[in-house]
Amino acid sequence: MPDSFPIKLGVSPRCVRFENVAGQPAGRVFGYVSKGIDLTDGGSFYVVEFDPADRVRVRLIAYADKYGRMFSCDDVLVAPPARTPTLYLATYADSDHSTGVVFACDANGKDQVVGSYACKNPEEDGPYRMERYERPSLLDTAALDSWLEYADFLARLYLTFVTFADAVEAARPFDLGAVFARLNTADPFDAVNKEVLEAEASWGESLDSGAGIERFLVHELRDAGIMGKSAADFAVELEDGFESVPNVRMVRTKKYADTFYLDFSYLNAEGILVENGLLEALPEAREARESFLRTEAALNRFLLLVDYLESTDGGFLRATEGVCAQTDRWLIDRICLQAPDITKAPLLRSRWEKHVAFARAGESLRLPYRLGYEFCSSADGIRFGLDVSCPTASTMPSSAWSQETGLFLSASAADRNGAEARYAAHAAILMASLAFSVSSDVEEAYVNCLRGGVASDVVVSGCIRRARFEELLKREESDRSVKDPFAFLRECGVDFRFGEEFSLESVSSCFKRGEGVFGNTYEASIDRDFTPFSEAARDMTGVARPKDLGIFESRGRARYADELSEALDKGVPAALECLKGIHDRTEDIMLRRICLTLMEGFESGQLGEHSYLEVKEALVDPYGLKAPMARATAFLRADDEAHALEALNELLAKTKSLEGFADTAGTCYRYFDSYETRFMYALHCRDDSQGRRVLPLPDEVYLVHDALSQVYSMSLSASDQALDHAKRCIELAPSRAQSYLRAARAYFVRGEFQSEVDMCCQALRVAWQTSDAALCWYWMGFAFWKLERYDAAAACYTKCANLRSVMADQAMVEFGELVESVKGLQRRTESQGNEILAAEGVPVDALEENGRKMLDLAKESIDSGSVSLGCVMAISGMRIIRDDALLPVVRSFSDFE
Repeated sequence: MPDSFPIKLGVSPRCVRFENVAGQPAGRVFGYVSKGIDLTDGGSFYVVEFDPADRVRVRLIAYADKYGRMFSCDDVLVAPPARTPTLYLATYADSDHSTGVVFACDANGKDQVVGSYACKNPEEDGPYRMERYERPSLLDTAALDSWLEYADFLARLYLTFVTFADAVEAARPFDLGAVFARLNTADPFDAVNKEVLEAEASWGESLDSGAGIERFLVHELRDAGIMGKSAADFAVELEDGFESVPNVRMVRTKKYADTFYLDFSYLNAEGILVENGLLEALPEAREARESFLRTEAALNRFLLLVDYLESTDGGFLRATEGVCAQTDRWLIDRICLQAPDITKAPLLRSRWEKHVAFARAGESLRLPYRLGYEFCSSADGIRFGLDVSCPTASTMPSSAWSQETGLFLSASAADRNGAEARYAAHAAILMASLAFSVSSDVEEAYVNCLRGGVASDVVVSGCIRRARFEELLKREESDRSVKDPFAFLRECGVDFRFGEEFSLESVSSCFKRGEGVFGNTYEASIDRDFTPFSEAARDMTGVARPKDLGIFESRGRARYADELSEALDKGVPAALECLKGIHDRTEDIMLRRICLTLMEGFESGQLGEHSYLEVKEALVDPYGLKAPMARATAFLRADDEAHALEALNELLAKTKSLEGFADTAGTCYRYFDSYETRFMYALHCRDDSQGRRVLPLPDEVYLVHDALSQVYSMSLSASDQALDHAKRCIELAPSRAQSYLRAARAYFVRGEFQSEVDMCCQALRVAWQTSDAALCWYWMGFAFWKLERYDAAAACYTKCANLRSVMADQAMVEFGELVESVKGLQRRTESQGNEILAAEGVPVDALEENGRKMLDLAKESIDSGSVSLGCVMAISGMRIIRDDALLPVVRSFSDFE
């Protein structure tokens, strides 16, 4: 059974099988493996269940390290766990390690004392035995009272007080908390298997012994179609023969709806998303999609059912399976009860705030079946367009409770089609009400309901006007659930049609993004966006228009190069005419000089109708810097340091000879690699600009110093040169975190750790990417360690790990080494760690503050009509400020096809 026992032991494994452990289910074998499965540094063994049919296959239960800590796991670990252990040994502070306490973590994450233990020979690590129990067990603990070796003692302890104790708890009277504990995992396959198997095992042969609500849950989970399967069972073969295995994880959306969400996606061979269960639908993945959505729906219907029954007098414990099934159907038909009162809508003037309000309302819906949505608005913000992805008939319940038989009976095609149609109709009403509740000036909601998220299969479509919608809602005052959604929609002028067996037929879409009232009127390119900023946006950026946030010195000339190439397609006379036009309408002296040179070349015959490359180079790279930079970069990639230094120093000499880029009283020239970096300059570097006009440098003027600093920092003897070039990077790009990190690296090589910390703090101040911030925290962790400020070092490593960057695993490895090497180092909370770092002068909240400022600029830009810049800032801001509502907001302003 490879699926149930996925790990195959290596050659000559070292393992122990327990023949009789109290609570061990009949026919199953447990034990531990200390060789045959890869262990991380400090690892001791894995607690496993052995496959009774194949002695070399196992299922992992827990991981134990050499320090008396055990962590639950179901897969081989590649790094020491950076989390609280499930069970661990702790010695008394004043003891000789011959006695200690056993702690186990409960379902709420709190440590509970199991009892005390004794160790006969601590220096040789054993043997061990239990002395006293503080936490009662329903199982026999006699084996633990005898002297056992370290691995034997810990493995039996874990099985007795965690694994088998949980199984015994499952056999006790129904415990709702235990159900949610089993569902509290990112792996939906594990959650479903565990809940179904443990529930059915607790019932024994009599199903009537289980609580009605859990029997209902188990029935729906089995019906969903993922029971006993793994992600590999849902792999699909794409057109190119590539087998795509879905990435599936389960989360609980705590911030808004507090419901279950199955996040699943399929990628093609190029890593491009082709299916995500919302508005990206892959025909080959239809069956898998429906199984995942049915599973998610089963869990959310259970969640909503529990909430509803808990609010009634009888409570969920008294509800029979039949009552649960009937109540579930009743709740599915009443999603419109969540519709807000549109008569109490505020008046919002900000288009950004309207979109955020709609997305937050959408994310807060607690629905039995997922509704995916994308939306947009007209430029004046008084019309909303809504594409709503509705569940298909095959996703709806496949069986219905029969009062006569007391059993679930298969639902007919007509029943499931009818359920699909009613849910889509209610969804159209609900989403329209959300649009009208955003602001009192929203007059129309254009709604398309897409069956299964397929854009070509619109089943409900129409423009709903606020006045008519509000009038019809008043009639429903006695029952806000809208009992007859079809009559309601028909009176709103919404189009839908029934086919055979109550199936909805496809109808025409009532709107399309980017067309009609939802047409795009903004400039797509920021450097050509002349839209005036609002006063707030001007204050934030220091400029009057998006165009003035220049970051590319050659961008304007590159467009002229394209224009000239198109003219050259028509011949040399057309090219000469184009050059004359560019010369006459520009005020750029450099550009005029280039135009005259090219005109002379065409007139003299040095350039002809095939001189596309010469024309492009003349306009895009008039200083001749790009080719030498490319040559130096090639040497660096080939690890040819000598030739790289030669090429870089030649390029450096060439950049120093450039004219026209020296700072003056009215203008300064700086390097920017992005609009976010340009905004960080406006936020944090106004002392540098001193009110002067800020223009971009040619990239190579900065990049040559950056590359030289990188090369020189590899050698202690060249650390002075590395630092000099790093300081020049800071002068040329004071809002780029990498400039300060170059200096930090140079100080590290020199062993000047306090200066390294100072540079990392400066980098944090302007950081807007989590990768840059994570590197700052990681480097500062080591620097503080070397400076013997151990609490600050531990806090830095923890913050690096919390950012979940590529440095996270290494940060936790070094954190573990720090804890081992520094005796008495206390574990701090996040707030305590922040206080320690703030006392050291570290800008603890800089990254989050920069993220919020980018979102503030996104709002002001979009409200000014500069949508392109707003989207750039919003995308970067939401990577720092985690908010599920921000992604649909960004998509609502972006031009997606």
